[in-house]
Amino acid sequence: MHISLLACSGPGAADAIALSGQIALSSWALVFLVFLSALLVPALRRRFGWGGVAVLFACTLLHPALIFGTLRGDCGYTARLGSLIFLPLHFGLCVFIVWRRRVRQAAASPSGA
Repeated sequence: MHISLLACSGPGAADAIALSGQIALSSWALVFLVFLSALLVPALRRRFGWGGVAVLFACTLLHPALIFGTLRGDCGYTARLGSLIFLPLHFGLCVFIVWRRRVRQAAASPSGA
């Protein structure tokens, strides 16, 4: 059994790198799609607000697929794992933004309405 700690090499390395790249870019594409939807669909834009849209845009720029490369020696496992962890965190952030906006709107509206 051969374990390489320094670089991704050997049989299957190219396939592992390609799979990591596909997973990372697919994850980024989902995050970018959520941002575009929040930006371009008026009902979603009202639900997220401009501050929420700005946060979603920041998420597209700070996504692990753009930060971690797949050719840096670990077959892209860092980008793959980071991208898979980022998706539920991004979903939770979207839920939090919508929830917080609803709470603020409820607090601002008269209690009798």
